[in-house]
Amino acid sequence: MHKPQVIIEPATLADWPQIEATRINAFKHEPIVRRMEPVEKQPALDIRIARGVNLRTREAPFDPPYYRFVKATLSSDPSKIVGSAFYWSPVDRTSTGGELLPEEKAAKLERAEKLERSKSSKLDFEDGDGFDMSFIDAFKKDIFEKRRDYFLGKPHWFLELIYVHSDHQGQGVGKALLQWGIDQAESQGVPIYLEATEPGRPVYEKNGFRVVTWSSLPGKDGTEVGAVKWPCMVRDPTTKASSA
Repeated sequence: MHKPQVIIEPATLADWPQIEATRINAFKHEPIVRRMEPVEKQPALDIRIARGVNLRTREAPFDPPYYRFVKATLSSDPSKIVGSAFYWSPVDRTSTGGELLPEEKAAKLERAEKLERSKSSKLDFEDGDGFDMSFIDAFKKDIFEKRRDYFLGKPHWFLELIYVHSDHQGQGVGKALLQWGIDQAESQGVPIYLEATEPGRPVYEKNGFRVVTWSSLPGKDGTEVGAVKWPCMVRDPTTKASSA
């Protein structure tokens, strides 16, 4: 059977209801996400989608210039979003050893203040509403340290998130979303970095990625029950960075 062509395009705010619904579907069984968003704390699906759309609508005007959101559709039905990816294009942070640059810190603070002032809907929610914030804080601390320690601020593309709706997995959608980022990194001669799930690791390895370190967090109450681990992976460029 002929597979429809996968189309990769920039995502817009109008796409966000579908993108958020696809994200929730794709990660519904992922252990790390289930730790972040415990089932017993989750509101109804329509509220989860609406909250995600509301937050994205408020965030979008303040996005840093290096954010890249792309969506995947199929030629058989271009109106339906079947996957998405969120990339960061290179930022040279060698002067700060991988930490945010002073201008980035200032912009981040201004963004947070503007987002707080823009709250105006019952769909807005406070930190902790539906989430395990202690786990999220520990997760962020670990991954930020891994990223800083590996790159020390050197320019690279970063794949923060990639997902495909469960009805369309195995159709080349994830491959196309990943290839988009690989092409960007190759064109600039820089590495591309990501944090994978364990089931996803073989897929990335087939596309030239290698594990450079592992991250892990214990289960609830410090036990092994619910413990999670994930590989941090890099794909080195096959071309050299331009000196121009």
